[in-house]
Amino acid sequence: MAEPKAQTHIQQLGFFDNDLNSSTHDNIMIWLQKNIDQVLNNLYYTPFERWEVERMVNSTKEELQRLLPPMIQQLKWSGNKLEEHQKLIDSLQNWTGKEILEQAIERPLITSHSVKWEMTVEREGRRVGDKYTLGFIDMHVAFSYMGYMIKGIPIGSNQKKEIEEYSLPYLFSYFNDDEVFFEVKTKIPSVGALLRQINFYKSYKPGKYVVVCPDDRHKELLASQNVGFVKAFAL
Repeated sequence: MAEPKAQTHIQQLGFFDNDLNSSTHDNIMIWLQKNIDQVLNNLYYTPFERWEVERMVNSTKEELQRLLPPMIQQLKWSGNKLEEHQKLIDSLQNWTGKEILEQAIERPLITSHSVKWEMTVEREGRRVGDKYTLGFIDMHVAFSYMGYMIKGIPIGSNQKKEIEEYSLPYLFSYFNDDEVFFEVKTKIPSVGALLRQINFYKSYKPGKYVVVCPDDRHKELLASQNVGFVKAFAL
């Protein structure tokens, strides 16, 4: 039987993925997409711990203790500006973070934004507009997770010298966007070949990579190479 003809650069390097025409491969892909939010949370979700809140509060108090004295001294030289902002200054000097520490803060679960099958890995050619297909990543998933920070202290060094830029510190929540690339395998005959394939893709698309396969014998080895693992059909 004739060898398959190389269609992409990664195939020219000898990486032929025989799984692609397999119904089992399709079934794993379908299962992965159906359960993607649970998979993401199993991989990356962490609760918002009490020590994280305390660290942010303590850091904010330390910064206020460092910033306020020279600013107050400067305000004393500015006529009635100190008196005008005395109430805010007193509140900042006496701020303990108690209101934040007393909040019951629970990080929401991770949610996916988009799932794309067979994502093209390309490189630019020498001429503008030229693109060359290097290979295909089985699944690309974009997702978001909740982050927290304390606001109230201005960011810029010049703004930190202006009392008008301050407010009483408060907890602010925001969403971080992230992405992960999944390589689906029905079996792993050679973990070395699999890692070469993933490292090749990483050189063009850096980021998180996760292997999905029913066979979990190489889970620890993949983890040692900074590659995640999900056992297919097992949540």
